[in-house]
Amino acid sequence: TVLHAERIHEDMTLFVRSAGELPQKDTYISDGEPHFCMTKFVFHGFRYFEITGPAEDVEVLVIHMDIPETAHFRSDSEVLKFLYTATVRSLYANLHNGVISDCPHRERLGYTGDGQLTADVGLTVLDSASFYEKWMRDIADSQDSISGHVQHTAPFMGGGGGPGGWGGAIVIVPYIFYLHTDRLDILETYYPYMKKYISYMESRSEDGLVVREEEKGWCLGDWCTPEKVAIPEPFVNTYFLIKALDYMVEIAFLLGDFDAPWAEKSAVVRAKLREHYYDAEKNTYCGGVQGADAFALDLGIGDVPMAEAIAAKYEALGEFDTGIFGTDILIRVLFENGFGDTALKLLTADTGNSFGTWLRRGETTLCEYWDGKASHNHHMFGAPRRYLFSHLLGIDDRGEMLTVAPAEITRKGFYEGAVQTKFGKVTVSRKIDGDGETITVKTEEEAFFRYKEEIASLGAGEEISFKFTNF
Repeated sequence: TVLHAERIHEDMTLFVRSAGELPQKDTYISDGEPHFCMTKFVFHGFRYFEITGPAEDVEVLVIHMDIPETAHFRSDSEVLKFLYTATVRSLYANLHNGVISDCPHRERLGYTGDGQLTADVGLTVLDSASFYEKWMRDIADSQDSISGHVQHTAPFMGGGGGPGGWGGAIVIVPYIFYLHTDRLDILETYYPYMKKYISYMESRSEDGLVVREEEKGWCLGDWCTPEKVAIPEPFVNTYFLIKALDYMVEIAFLLGDFDAPWAEKSAVVRAKLREHYYDAEKNTYCGGVQGADAFALDLGIGDVPMAEAIAAKYEALGEFDTGIFGTDILIRVLFENGFGDTALKLLTADTGNSFGTWLRRGETTLCEYWDGKASHNHHMFGAPRRYLFSHLLGIDDRGEMLTVAPAEITRKGFYEGAVQTKFGKVTVSRKIDGDGETITVKTEEEAFFRYKEEIASLGAGEEISFKFTNF
């Protein structure tokens, strides 16, 4: 008998509950002769195992789909290195049979919320386009053909979630896939499903807010906040409706649907969100609870003082108070509004609700909750890892020219990353010290690229550096 667990007690016995109510246990029955024993139709998520009975030459195999890693990230920050490697490990643990599951032990379900959160990460660091192309078909196949409701898991196998962060995958994943591949056929294929989803969200709205989902079903907004979820569910779900509409504006333009009503609908819903949740006297949404103002700023319905206030709040707090969606949105908003140092402070924090706390605790994959009370192998909190490349290093291959546009930071440190782009593999390193800042760009293939006002041509294997001595 083999018993598997993610954690152990102080007396070295296994703690099996983090992976679910029932233990992950395999029993082999022998005829008394030596045999090579291996499970054929099941895998487990674990760090520790216990064997009862005669066994020799035990080997542990890491099992996942054959999807190569195409990126690397290095830094003098142990926390950032952990965030990168733990995210990759957590993704690999959940890539099976063309489905991105939530965890490799308890549920093993293709949660649309978890999957859409890390789709950008997966497409950035892994050669995973064909994988996500298959999973998008699962999402569409699971959509209710009459109501337009998008299930919380794809393929649909039960599970809970909400209409926004989960159902929005029908828009978000194809849109992100297009950004990585330039494949218009993907947008053409899923545009009808997206339109049906928008109709569903509108049918679940009252006075402009998405307030319900399926009868007797869940209607989650954000999830896995450190404290009880306090950010209002209608606020979060309506945020996702607006984001979907904004993506639809761009998609419709790309597909030539110039009479589409998405921009007008987006403006109306934005106004309703502001009407219901904005406190003009305090210049905040929902009292700023659990990153609510970051949601608003991401929709363009905040202002500079609001951005300054949220940066000051998290600079002082020094840890996350956000859930799986709010954490990702908060980091993006800080980077994009000129508060890269605060974003970096949160990403590298090692106390409280932080990735550094997980590192100090000895985790090797990402946890389901900040306090580690449940699964120790969920990939959903890995979503901000994408900003190591897109914002900290500033690599952007959208458009006709490679752009390197790092977010402004003054904090001393070294950061280097390489990703596969449509211009070939691009490596960017960034060093900030007492003498200033040095940015170095290297490409494997010949490419034109832009850095600030500079436009240069690099030959295959060449590199170029920019040095600044003042901030």
